[in-house]
Amino acid sequence: MKKRSIILLILILVLIVGCGISIYVHNKNVPTKDTVISYLERQRDAFLNDDLSDMQEYDEKIEKMIAVHVGYGVTLDQIMLYVARAEAVQQVKAIPGLERPFVFIGDRIRGNNEKLYYSKSGHILEITLNDMDRLMLLLQVTRNGQAYPRVRKAYSEGIISQIQSEINYGDKDIVKIANGEFSYLSIRTQETAEMLYRCIRNCKYIEDATYDSCKPLCPRIEVSENCYGDLHWLYVNYQKTGQTIHFCFEDEDAQALYKYIMLLQ
Repeated sequence: MKKRSIILLILILVLIVGCGISIYVHNKNVPTKDTVISYLERQRDAFLNDDLSDMQEYDEKIEKMIAVHVGYGVTLDQIMLYVARAEAVQQVKAIPGLERPFVFIGDRIRGNNEKLYYSKSGHILEITLNDMDRLMLLLQVTRNGQAYPRVRKAYSEGIISQIQSEINYGDKDIVKIANGEFSYLSIRTQETAEMLYRCIRNCKYIEDATYDSCKPLCPRIEVSENCYGDLHWLYVNYQKTGQTIHFCFEDEDAQALYKYIMLLQ
């Protein structure tokens, strides 16, 4: 009887230890936000060594991006920041249906600009980005805000709000006309600012130009130290996100702006 009790006790101990080991192994393999960031770092380093860039799938019929396979180091750096300040992180059983454009990073991360999913060893971690980061990522991976009105509206209104606080208002604008041609404008009045705001709101497209080399433009329009352009383009250092946003104006708005400026002389 005593021998049976000892055997039973040993079996119970073995079972407990086995369960403990299983739980430890399971928990060890459960991905966390840090796991995802480490994976992104490895992907970035691998892509840098191979000098790769993003691969995009574009549907010309609907004029929208279908999917982006991220391979650009700068984009990966930004995504690491988005993951670090994610709105929510949780374990899920499956990846749900997602809206395009899809985002793929290596063989373990897929999602879109709103949610990213990291999969490994049967575990799936869902990462929900915050509202601003969703817009930033969508603009970065598509390179064009034209097909996504919510992106254009959010950036346009946010930047207009910034410009309004940065203009050095005065009695009149500073305008230079050389040989009958417009060469320089420094916006100092609300009326002229409103003309610029219309161009921004109706822009042909916007893009993230943070890592592009923006050359001085001529003729030149200056709004503030963070905002400059010409009759067709505008570059703004957007303080809210740390990006340089590039606006391309519609031809009709550019022509209207030119006619307006020529009447200021």
